Amino acid sequence: MTVSSHPARLLLGFVWLSVSLSAGGIDAQVPPRRGETTNRPALPVASAALRPDSVITPRGGPKVIRLSTPGSALTTLRLSIPVQEGPAEAGSAQILALLGLGRARAAAGPIGARVEGSRTPWGIAYTVVGPSEDFDYLTYVLREAVAEPRLERTTFERARSRVREEAQRERETARGRLAAQLREAAVPGAAPLLGTPASLDSISTSTLRDLWARTHRRARMALVLVGPEPIEVVLAALADLGSSDRTTATVPTARPPADPTPRAEVLRTWYGAAWVAGDARDPHGAVVASLIARGFREKQPGFESDVQLWDVGSVRVLAVTGAAYEAGAPAMRRRVEGMLAEAAADVGREELAPAVSALRFDLLSGARTPWGLAALVGRYHDATGDPNAAYEHVAMLDEVTPETIRSYLNDIAAGPRTRAEVKP
Repeated sequence: MTVSSHPARLLLGFVWLSVSLSAGGIDAQVPPRRGETTNRPALPVASAALRPDSVITPRGGPKVIRLSTPGSALTTLRLSIPVQEGPAEAGSAQILALLGLGRARAAAGPIGARVEGSRTPWGIAYTVVGPSEDFDYLTYVLREAVAEPRLERTTFERARSRVREEAQRERETARGRLAAQLREAAVPGAAPLLGTPASLDSISTSTLRDLWARTHRRARMALVLVGPEPIEVVLAALADLGSSDRTTATVPTARPPADPTPRAEVLRTWYGAAWVAGDARDPHGAVVASLIARGFREKQPGFESDVQLWDVGSVRVLAVTGAAYEAGAPAMRRRVEGMLAEAAADVGREELAPAVSALRFDLLSGARTPWGLAALVGRYHDATGDPNAAYEHVAMLDEVTPETIRSYLNDIAAGPRTRAEVKP
């Protein structure tokens, strides 16, 4: 998620019952009914769409999070696969995602289905959208996405080269180098999603096959379904999903050779500070990022500034960065370092209400389509493991007050802070 100090933008990110639905046994998780009393104030009607109708966890997987959009003739399937890479594997999941997306788009051509795929902070996610009447074919497309990769040498080298170019593009800019240093310092040991030149050079077709077999098991996957299909039909269609490997495998710990320091043409001093900011369920981080961005806009700093929220695995990181020429660098460093205290001093109900409303609007407007709804619910589930996390996130927005913002800022300021600098 990024919140810019230029025109603001936010990129958006129970009751447990057991029932027996088949001879194999399925655990169903049912959220509170709409009529039940809760301690939270009433939410806008649109937010109710974020609450799953049911969550089904069959033995052998995948977990199915079911939502509905009455009147829609479309079905959306979003399948996520948790992936944890070893240091020498960094970038492998990005290559797998590219290859899977290519296979799925080729398979989707005859019916014109919409297909998306991406490497997320938590793994890989694929989304397939098409007419409900073509449900069987949509699941075929999804199975193609997560099938064992067909690793012809030219296909593999083309995908690896594309990922290497993306990784190099980030490393060759001062902004990218600063972000990488802050992430590494804030969450030590976290592998960069795009990998490094050294890790990408060490990846082979065997590396990809091993990673796929270890991670792409049906029991580890989660499906967000937005559509009318009976659950029995859904589970039957996904019976042969992914890898059949059931052996226990661990994440490799071997490290690639050290990377040379990247070269970039740097004309200004780039400086950043980052704080661990809780998890994705807590909306305070996004609200604080919005408040800091507003502070930069209203009190022009005289230097380029940015505020970002990063999800690094299960950790959320708040980063404030700036870039200034030599004469303005000392003032830029002081302003960046002091933004938490400035936000705490300036926050009041008049400042807070627009930030909360804008965040709620961004979340709910992003979920107005079936695929947007699946993406939002799926990302929050991937980040927390809780199917209700997106709904809870919106619900918690109504509990954000100036007092809770100050308490949140005090808590993260008291925790570890990391700094990084890229000089000309």
